[in-house]
Amino acid sequence: MFDQDPRVLRDHLAHMRRLFDSDALLLGGPAYDGRSGIALLETPSLDGAAALIGDDPAVRTGLFTYTIRRLTPYFDAFDGTRSPR
Repeated sequence: MFDQDPRVLRDHLAHMRRLFDSDALLLGGPAYDGRSGIALLETPSLDGAAALIGDDPAVRTGLFTYTIRRLTPYFDAFDGTRSPR
């Protein structure tokens, strides 16, 4: 799936594991085609999210780029959030 430097990918996965273990990363992984991915973060601010992702070794080396978007949860199976109809 990946033909990038395996050391960068290893360090990227270790970084994501640290975010997950610290409860900042709620969900993450590559798209099925391996051309993109998603990281759903819980942070107090967009700047906080940018700092966490900007510290990713794959981002620092230029292997990955990112776009941050704020999410308004209308449906959340994990906490039962349901928006009014």
